[in-house]
Amino acid sequence: MNCQLLAYLLPILMAGSIALALMIYTATRRHKSELMKTFVFIMASLSIWSFGYVLELWSNDISISILLAKIEYIGIMTLPVGWLAFAFQYSGIKKAVTRRNMAILSAVPFINLIICWTNYHHLFYKSVEMGTGVISPLVPVYGPAFWINILYSYSLIFAGIYLFLKKAIELGRKYTKQGIILAAGVMIPIIGNVIYLSGVSPLPPGYDITPLLFVFTGIILLWLIFFFGFLDIIPIAYRTIFENISDAVIVTDDSGKIVTFNDAGRRFISPRKRGASMEGILPPEILEREKFSGKAEVRRRGKYYDVLVSPIYDGSNNFVGKAVILRDITERKKSEEQINQLNETLRIINKIMRHDILNDLQIARSSLELYLEEKDRKFLDTVFSRMDKSIKLIEKMRQLEMLLSSGKELREYDMKEVINSVMENYELEFKIKGNCTIKADEAIHSVIDNIVRNAVVHSGTDRMDIEMKSSEDECEIRIADYGKGIPDEIKEKIFDERFKHGDMGGSGLGLYIVRKTIERYGGSIHVENNEPNGTVFVIKLRNKL
Repeated sequence: MNCQLLAYLLPILMAGSIALALMIYTATRRHKSELMKTFVFIMASLSIWSFGYVLELWSNDISISILLAKIEYIGIMTLPVGWLAFAFQYSGIKKAVTRRNMAILSAVPFINLIICWTNYHHLFYKSVEMGTGVISPLVPVYGPAFWINILYSYSLIFAGIYLFLKKAIELGRKYTKQGIILAAGVMIPIIGNVIYLSGVSPLPPGYDITPLLFVFTGIILLWLIFFFGFLDIIPIAYRTIFENISDAVIVTDDSGKIVTFNDAGRRFISPRKRGASMEGILPPEILEREKFSGKAEVRRRGKYYDVLVSPIYDGSNNFVGKAVILRDITERKKSEEQINQLNETLRIINKIMRHDILNDLQIARSSLELYLEEKDRKFLDTVFSRMDKSIKLIEKMRQLEMLLSSGKELREYDMKEVINSVMENYELEFKIKGNCTIKADEAIHSVIDNIVRNAVVHSGTDRMDIEMKSSEDECEIRIADYGKGIPDEIKEKIFDERFKHGDMGGSGLGLYIVRKTIERYGGSIHVENNEPNGTVFVIKLRNKL
């Protein structure tokens, strides 16, 4: 065989062999991802193109060479589509790689392939001649369909290179290096193809140097796969974990600028984007210390986060940035607040037990001793009165503990039904105007009961009017009595713990319980004067909407 001929054929044969070997190696692996399957498809296309062109150059028969060129175009036209699909998968854009989308992307190559095989109206080849010399490549004059295919193929290839480099840069320096190397491996044959089509190639006319340069692409792929684990450490798998983790993950460079983040991280830093500073988001002690490593706690947009910061080093142990992981601990904080409320409840109960009930027992004992000595009924009445008072206090404490420690989820309550059920316990004239549905729990009955009892016992009212108005997200309940009213100077104090006023002052817990419960519902309560006399309790609670 002519040595010159071998010099032309061997590089292309080598490129085809590398592509075939990589195809077989990837196809026979036990666990194949979608990315690997697409890689097999790309290598198959390269193999068809390379081996087909070797046979074309070997042939001396123009009809056989034309047939081989048509077979080559199966690989040539499917290669750009496969490359773009590979780039989509590498970038994690799963929705783009569907049968429908691939069919749409393949429509132009498929039509051009039919035109190529039929050369309908000479749209693909205007004319074809056989080269002369050591090798005999076809020397065609291309038609418009060929140039449409070239433009379309270049568009897909450059789009794939863009997606590939963009994702590689996002994944960090290690993948950026791989991305640049692979992009170079793709661009080398493209440059060769441009040289061939422009007619400035120093090689014999018709000799397409594109398959020749595939040998560089093959060597680069071998290096990436076997030295960098290109198909083993799949960035899409990394990205899947990165995106699906519930914690917010943000990576910054050595200057504190945002490099990348997952979806939860995007929500945390919004509206800031890549390249922006983390200043104002994280505490200064994290940002200012170059190699801060440890835990911290931050609050942002009403939520609490545990922050774990880990420094990132390159292969030479140089500090290059930080990985910031933020775990939402808002629910834990709420639980801690509930525990604090329970502790506060226990403190109140203990205080009452030590003070009020002990005091009542001492008075009851003294009264009982006086009754035994003097047989005066009023001392016995005092005993019963103090016992009743202690029983009521214990009931109040039970209510307080229940209301503050209730961990049940709120549900919808019809306020008209609640008020009617409470009013059944009182011989009192009342009117209800309007209605609304609110989010609450069983404690809402105690709220209304405490307000009504307070009006009857302390204000001396004989009638009440309740008016309810519902808006899109709020229910306003106005409970008006016609008693002696509440002095302006104590209106802000009546909801305080243990606040008492006048001779009829009770335990000072009733309205405190009311305020605590309504606040637990996310609502508010205040008092206003009623005209001509009395008090209006104004309650605002969340609507069912």
